[in-house]
Order: sequence, then structure tokens, then C-alpha cells
Amino acid sequence: MSKFCYRYRVRYKDVDRMGVMYYSRYFEIFEEARTELLREIGITYREMEEKGFSLPVVEAHCRYKRPALYDNVLEVYCWVSEFTGVRMTIGYDVLQNGVSIAQGSTTHAVTNDSGRITRLSPEIADLIKVQ
Repeated sequence: MSKFCYRYRVRYKDVDRMGVMYYSRYFEIFEEARTELLREIGITYREMEEKGFSLPVVEAHCRYKRPALYDNVLEVYCWVSEFTGVRMTIGYDVLQNGVSIAQGSTTHAVTNDSGRITRLSPEIADLIKVQ
């Protein structure tokens, strides 16, 4: 699978008085894109949780290059950039009008119901592959 594209329109609630999207909103949009990426490859967070797995964020980065503006449509490209079975990193590239305005990543540990690090089952791991 190539990079997955999630589209997001910058809403009034996302911006400050200058019409620029607030920095923390990028991480919320990363989560939305990541959720849809997993759904696209064949597994949802709910299904993982039902099987006893969680993917807490253990590290998050975002490099802001240009502002996202009110009412513009963002294209958030995301992909699995690293997967070890116990850890996964997702990369993000946010485009506005075809120009990259932010790049980031989130790293997730794989944990069981008691919060301990564990390895994903082979059936789920086979769906999540470095792209």
C-alpha cells in the first residue's frame, strides 16, 4: 500500500484570531488520519482492543513549515514507516494547495490489556507492514 491520504477542512474552531490553525490541532488530525489508515489496511482500533491490544503514543513530532489557514482543505498523507511487532511509527506529510506545510511522526508501543509491552498477533502484524 502506498501513502494513505486523509482530507481535512480547517474549521473555524481550529484557528486563532489570525485565521491560522493552532499548533496542537495537527496532532489531533494526525490521530484522525492514523485511525483511517488502519481502517484502510484492514484493522480498526476497536478490533485491536477487542483482541487485547492498544497502541498508545509514546513519542510525537511535528515540524511546522507554513501555516494552515481557515477553510482550506489539507491533504494528510500517512504511512507506516517502521514496524517491529512491539513498536510502530507512522509518518505524516500535510499538504495545503499541493505544498507541504508540516511533517511529523508518531511512535506507538504495542501494549496488552494490563498496559505491558507485547507483540501484536501475527494476523494483525501481517496487515501492518512498512510501506
